[in-house]
Amino acid sequence: MNQQQPEQEVYIALGANLGDPLRQLSEATVQLVDHVTLLQRSPVYRSRAFACDPQPPFYNMAIQGRTTLSATELLHCMLKVEERMGRKRDGHNQPRLIDLDLIFYGTQISDRPELTLPHPRAHQRDFVLKPLLDLRCSIIHPRFNKSVAQLYSELSETTIVERLPSYDG
Repeated sequence: MNQQQPEQEVYIALGANLGDPLRQLSEATVQLVDHVTLLQRSPVYRSRAFACDPQPPFYNMAIQGRTTLSATELLHCMLKVEERMGRKRDGHNQPRLIDLDLIFYGTQISDRPELTLPHPRAHQRDFVLKPLLDLRCSIIHPRFNKSVAQLYSELSETTIVERLPSYDG
């Protein structure tokens, strides 16, 4: 790690639909705590897969944390967590053991090929926005200058099937 960055508030979306998704979400959260001070985690939601091909439902959640890593360093740590957990990158909208997406890194906006911030499709996905609402509905999307609550209310399509009971995962 280079010189220490100022601490940033981050929001990370987690998803899984292969294997034991609840266990995998829990394991990924544990591994992320090596890089992010966990402030809170959302409930888990089960949703229809966001793909044309039939596949198992997804389990999604989000975490709010703080980190002194740069956005790029955090992204690389997240990719390593995915790799350690067996994630294979076989294309978009494919089934996966774990998926970690950096949604917000403070108020940073980035359009670099290796890192787009905020996440470029988060504002279109209920399975990302709903868990964020549970963490803090007043989060402002720095690109659109709208709250997560506003973005969620503007969605035309939803995939969430149910909110799962709390668990200690």
